[in-house]
Amino acid sequence: MFKLAWWKDESNVKGANALVGFLKVVVPLLVVSGATVAGWFGWQKQQTPSAPPPAAVSAPAPSMNITADNGSAVQTGSGTQVLTGANSTVTIGFSEQAFFDQLDKREAQLRADLTQASEAERTLLESQLQAVSAQKDDIDTAYKETLAELAALRATLETFKGQVGETELAAAQSAVTEGDRGVADQVLSQAADAGDARTAARASFARAKIAEQEFRWADAAALYARAAELDPTYENLVKAREMAWRIDDLDASLRFGAQLVEVAEASAGPADLSKAYNEYGLSLNNADQFAASRDMFQKAADLTANTFGEMNPEYATTISNLAEAWHDLGDLEKAEELYRKVLEIDRATIGDESANYAVTVQSLADLLYELERFDEAKQLYEEAYAVRSVALEDGHPDMAESMGTMAYVLWERGEIDKARDLHKRALALATQTLGPDHSTTVLIREDHDEFMEEEGE
Repeated sequence: MFKLAWWKDESNVKGANALVGFLKVVVPLLVVSGATVAGWFGWQKQQTPSAPPPAAVSAPAPSMNITADNGSAVQTGSGTQVLTGANSTVTIGFSEQAFFDQLDKREAQLRADLTQASEAERTLLESQLQAVSAQKDDIDTAYKETLAELAALRATLETFKGQVGETELAAAQSAVTEGDRGVADQVLSQAADAGDARTAARASFARAKIAEQEFRWADAAALYARAAELDPTYENLVKAREMAWRIDDLDASLRFGAQLVEVAEASAGPADLSKAYNEYGLSLNNADQFAASRDMFQKAADLTANTFGEMNPEYATTISNLAEAWHDLGDLEKAEELYRKVLEIDRATIGDESANYAVTVQSLADLLYELERFDEAKQLYEEAYAVRSVALEDGHPDMAESMGTMAYVLWERGEIDKARDLHKRALALATQTLGPDHSTTVLIREDHDEFMEEEGE
């Protein structure tokens, strides 16, 4: 009755993978697994056009200078933040509430754009919308990261001293402390146009980071690409490939991925080389070159195991990608073997109560359902639902997925009223967090309508 694997719809997988890569850069290897990208460990997948940046946020009243002990952010009485480091103190003049309001404005703009988007534009807009929602769900972390990003941008501007006008540079740095990146973007654009190739690459890279922070991913992709073309360093190629992947520019993603591997094999250490193999594997997988992507993921897995050992999150991330590649090639038994290995590592490292663990459980459940091992799948759906119910906030979009599959479990048990109620909640949550026109919400609604029809309502 239920489609169950609605989150494996092609557009949903692309959007989920892109979101995950955007959210975390904690462990240098991404997990590409069924529903969302398993693990939130660090990289990305596709998208398309850009949307305008969020409106500038006015700063609250001037803040006091407060010194932290060890480079931490300190909240002042006026709600602003002071970042202190070894050599300097930077006062960032907008509060967490102002940051939240900025995200609200961007979310509203994306939702408005989504109502008028073509089918080709929807994946990008939905992925950017999910990224905004994810920041709002963990606003404290997102705010601290944004403060650090603003302080880094201010420092980056300082490196262009003498290459742009002093007045313009001072204005840009002042605006950054108020949470406004627009003036900085203009100054960096001037530096890119006036400087030599390396200066232009640095300025383009800095502008790309601004665009990425403002959820203008197509703009970011173009700017990272320019930086990589002008100066094909490891860092520039990593970001150029990543953003091309997010906006679903397959040709650019493959081109930069191949260059990244070439540069890494020539000069990178084992960790960066493993990351390069993994990143290129993602591009190959997205281009439906499944055998080639499997080979890249296998290289990353072997190198990671040799460098870090097998019982660590990095290796788990890598073999999750490898499991997905084997799944794409039709070897479900091999994929199952690898997913079970991931769960073994997760239990020993991050524990069996984390949201990341639940993602892998959900992926294995999907696989077993596909193999028609329904009883085993149902047990795992229950486990994923139980873990997510504790690990995630009530309004987290991933809960809609688990609610939908748990409704199936209840329906199979004959607990029809509970199943119907849970599926209604899944639809309401998807509508609220993702929007009524999001492809995930549409598919849940189709399952919901089918459920009601079968129950005679």
